[in-house]
Amino acid sequence: MKLSCFRASVSTLTIATASAIALTSLPETAIATTLLSASGTWENPIGGEPTVEQISMGDEAMILWGTATTPDGKSGLGYLGVGASDIASDIPFLVGTLRHFNNPVAPPNVSSVELLINLNLADVGGSLVSRSFTFAFAVDETVNATPCLYASTIPCADRISFLNPTTSETFDVAGTAYTLELLGFSDRPTPDGAFVNEFISEEQATNTAFLFGKLTAAVPRSVPEPGAIVPLALLGICLGIRGKDKKSRMKDKK
Repeated sequence: MKLSCFRASVSTLTIATASAIALTSLPETAIATTLLSASGTWENPIGGEPTVEQISMGDEAMILWGTATTPDGKSGLGYLGVGASDIASDIPFLVGTLRHFNNPVAPPNVSSVELLINLNLADVGGSLVSRSFTFAFAVDETVNATPCLYASTIPCADRISFLNPTTSETFDVAGTAYTLELLGFSDRPTPDGAFVNEFISEEQATNTAFLFGKLTAAVPRSVPEPGAIVPLALLGICLGIRGKDKKSRMKDKK
């Protein structure tokens, strides 16, 4: 009986250890999510007053600034969100199109501005989820005279960049933590290009960059199954029996 108990102990220890390893090493799993729509609003511009104005052209939200010096109008930014698309955890997806209207203007100019992105999602359970995220951009509206700070065909190109190095926000849906991270700009609408944290905008042109993000969904870790708990209990019982037997033998020797 003692021998069988020892064998049972080894067996239950193996099972329990394997179960514990399985529970502690659960990886994050790609969770299919549907992006129903994305839209944006420009907020909190720094500088540019009193020339700043916000307009909409179709579904594109625009913010304009400066005093126009040509018939092309003011400088500014436009954001056009994407329509319905399927996304998965840790897979880059298109968040929207960013346009910079780089027209010659006289100050005052905007030096930074925030973009409030609204995402309408359908989670894996079919529930509709709406979340808003704020990301800040720096606008380097250069003086149009050589030497130029950035490579330029017509003096001088401007630069649009992320104001904060860490461009991510976390939110919770039905007990699951999601993190939306802006990966950067790309020169193409597909995720097969390189992502950069800034783009150079040529003077006297409307320049386009595609904004990509990544949604990471962490899967809640499972509670141990009863089948994994029972072997551990049996192991404790067997170890207790062996401990009592050992004490009994020591008393007999005395």
